[in-house]
Amino acid sequence: MFEEYLEGIHAEQYIGFDDEMSDDFGQWMGELDIAELIEFGDKAISHYVAKGLGSIKSEKKAKSSRENGKRGGRPKTVATIRHE
Repeated sequence: MFEEYLEGIHAEQYIGFDDEMSDDFGQWMGELDIAELIEFGDKAISHYVAKGLGSIKSEKKAKSSRENGKRGGRPKTVATIRHE
């Protein structure tokens, strides 16, 4: 699980060809120091705990979903164009 989490972190910042990504991941992993590994480990734990808790069904969540549905449900995502 932790290695999959690190693969995701690496993929977000990777710039290059897809067929070279796994080789680059191995090199990237080898260059991480212990402090970075601990930091990523803490973030991974938080990620998986939150993911697990979010999948728990409860009457409170069901009630909230019903109330949101009465108001039209989840708002539509609207694309915005930024002018600089």
